[in-house]
Amino acid sequence: MGAKTILICEDNLIVQDILREYLEKEGFDVVSAGDGENALRTVFERHIDLVLLDIMLPGINGFEVCQRIRGKSDVPIIIVSARGTAPDRVAGLELGADDYVTKPFSAREVVIRIKKLLERRGTSENDDCISIGQLQVFPEANLISINGKRTEMTNKEIQVLSFLIENQGTIQSREQILNAVWKNGHDGDSRVVDTIIKRIRKKITGENADFKLSSVYGKGYKIEKQD
Repeated sequence: MGAKTILICEDNLIVQDILREYLEKEGFDVVSAGDGENALRTVFERHIDLVLLDIMLPGINGFEVCQRIRGKSDVPIIIVSARGTAPDRVAGLELGADDYVTKPFSAREVVIRIKKLLERRGTSENDDCISIGQLQVFPEANLISINGKRTEMTNKEIQVLSFLIENQGTIQSREQILNAVWKNGHDGDSRVVDTIIKRIRKKITGENADFKLSSVYGKGYKIEKQD
């Protein structure tokens, strides 16, 4: 298997060069885009394994780029931005980003996050699946299947959903979900969990479902089979 290709969408050439240097040392192929239009063109015209995306770009901003990519592709996206407020992070995740890193950043940390995302993203659909009722989850392929209809999931969506299914019938607090999925890579902002749950619900909700993902006020979330 060849080297993975990373797209750096960043208008600051110094930041581009720092990331490129670290990524190439780790064996990645790297392509760059200095604005949103070129980033979109690159994603849609060639094979990209992961996108590093700045928010403050000339022309189309990173949030819109993220949204447009998600409309057509499930390629992993890590936002790397100086905009590090909780609302910004939540907005990025709501639009489909898999992770969010705030500037100034450790290039080594970014590389580790990239590797972890790519390790979790399998290409084979024959891996073990977990299920609840009609819902089948293929964690290594980032896919779910409901009555034979398959839907792509982002990395964080599949991890949160898998965790809830593995603990089906029991309430899992936001803190438990954060610790299980993000481990030490979170700042304790539980709204990130709410954002991911909202995205999951859009993909698994349907008529005559024999399972239910519900929120328990003041406690957290649970998924359970319905009679």
